[in-house]
Amino acid sequence: SPSCVQSLLDSEKAIIASPTLGETSMKFSILLHPLSKDKYITAGVLRHGAYEHGIGQFITNALPITDNAASDKNSAIQRPWAVDVGANVGFHGLHMARRGANVIAFEPAPDTFELLQCSADLLGSVANSLTPSAGFVKVFQAGASDAESEGEMVRHPGSPGMTTFGNLEKIIGEDKAEKLSGDMIKLVRVENILVELGVPEGPSDLLRLLKVDAEGFELRAFRGINLERFPFQFLTYELFPTMLENAGSDPVDVLVLLRDAGYKCNSDELAGDTRETMNKWISSFLPESHMNVFCELKRT
Repeated sequence: SPSCVQSLLDSEKAIIASPTLGETSMKFSILLHPLSKDKYITAGVLRHGAYEHGIGQFITNALPITDNAASDKNSAIQRPWAVDVGANVGFHGLHMARRGANVIAFEPAPDTFELLQCSADLLGSVANSLTPSAGFVKVFQAGASDAESEGEMVRHPGSPGMTTFGNLEKIIGEDKAEKLSGDMIKLVRVENILVELGVPEGPSDLLRLLKVDAEGFELRAFRGINLERFPFQFLTYELFPTMLENAGSDPVDVLVLLRDAGYKCNSDELAGDTRETMNKWISSFLPESHMNVFCELKRT
């Protein structure tokens, strides 16, 4: 396995787990923050072998298994594309790749990025020997926004997953958030990177899945992805109104953007389809309340 694995384990920056996602053929290895540092994701994966079951189920539905071995040796298989914005340690992104998708993942926090990059290298080192064979995970150390920029991040102590370019005052109180030390961290327009990597534009069966969990930067991320140019068939995101407001966004703008881009989401019945009904629904959320929203592009 890649040398990064042993050095992360030796320095106690990571532990390793091998979740199966309930399908033995879908097993993969993942580097996680130690339990002392991450009381949420690491604990969940160690206890249940999975994390955020609903998102796992959605990935399973959105990405039927693509098996490279089924194509003859001369033709490169057309793998579906998936994008994971706010990939964290990569549990969902690795699952997408394990199902045969080529995955582009964005994770801005330096320590989490280091684990994710190593997990991606580890999967890459065995991808072709797996059955079914895995796609790749290409990792960028960057946040996603509507303009190229850079910023500082703050983190919830005990939960590296809650690291944000926004602020955490209304969630945990202003003195409790830890500032990430080191250099400014860059934010990119994901659209530019998808173009550079040759991801298919416009309606395409290969443009399968987009996951956005950007701790309050979801609206900016969606604007920077450009869903007209890259209309992913399936899309999931975390709707966390307080975090969106803390980052200077109106949560209703997210709902409107996705409605106007042609998505049907599981939040639609609750939110209604006017700004007025959406506002009313959003104002019913408690400060720490959030939900995972699952959407599918309506066929025209």
